[in-house]
Amino acid sequence: MKQIPRFHVVLVEPKYEMNVGAVARVIKNFDMCSLVLVNSKVDLDAEITRRFAMHAQEVLNTAEITFSLKSAIENMDLAIGTTSNIGGDYNLRRVAVPPEKLVPLCDYNGEIAIIFGREDSGLTNAELEHCDVVVTIPTASSYSTLNLVNAVAIVLYILYRTLTPFTPKKYRLGNRMEKQVALNVFMNLLERIKYPVHKQQIARTVFKNILGRSYLTGRELHTLIGLLRRIISFKDSESHPRL
Repeated sequence: MKQIPRFHVVLVEPKYEMNVGAVARVIKNFDMCSLVLVNSKVDLDAEITRRFAMHAQEVLNTAEITFSLKSAIENMDLAIGTTSNIGGDYNLRRVAVPPEKLVPLCDYNGEIAIIFGREDSGLTNAELEHCDVVVTIPTASSYSTLNLVNAVAIVLYILYRTLTPFTPKKYRLGNRMEKQVALNVFMNLLERIKYPVHKQQIARTVFKNILGRSYLTGRELHTLIGLLRRIISFKDSESHPRL
C-alpha cells in the first residue's frame, strides 16, 4: 500500500473564531490533515467557532494547541511557510514558490506542516526562518492578500487533487437515436410557431451543434424532448381553444 505524507495545518496566533471554525471545515472537506494552533487567541468551544466548523467538530476536538511555532514543528519532517509578501535579493527568506510546487511531496512519507500566519500580518521573517520552503498563492498585484480560509482551501485542494484524482460517477451518454428524436421534435416546434422556412435549416444546424457539443446524458435528452413536446402541446391548445 502506498504511503502518503501526513499533513498538518498550523495556524499561528489566529484571532477570529469564525476563521478557525471555517478552516476546520476546509480540513474536513479534504480529510487529509490535522489542525495545530500556535498561541491561539480563539476559544474553540465558542458558539461561533463551532457554527462555522459545521460538520467538522472532530477537527476542533482533536486540534493540537502549542505556545510556540518551534514546538509545533519540532517533530515535523518538513515545514512549509506561506506568505503573500514575497521577497527578492534583499529578503531571501521570502523567496517563494507557487503551491503547485508542493505536488512532488505527495510521493513522500513523513510529517509535513503547512504554516499559515496571522490574519492581519501573516508570518514574520523570524517565523519563516523555521520553514524549509515558503509558498505564495499568485494573486492580482492590486490586492495580494487572501483571506486565511481561502488560502488554506487552495493549498489543500491542490494537494488533495494530486492524492485523490477525481473520478466522476458513471452515467449514460445520450445516443444518436435520442439526439435525432430531439432534433425532430425541435423542427416540429419551429413549424408550429411558423418560424421562417428560409431560416429553419440554420436553426436546425445550430440546435444539432448544441446537442453534439453538450455531451448530454440520456436522462437530460429525455427531459429536453419532453419539454419541447410540452411547448408544442401548449402551442396547439392555443391554436385550437376549447369552445
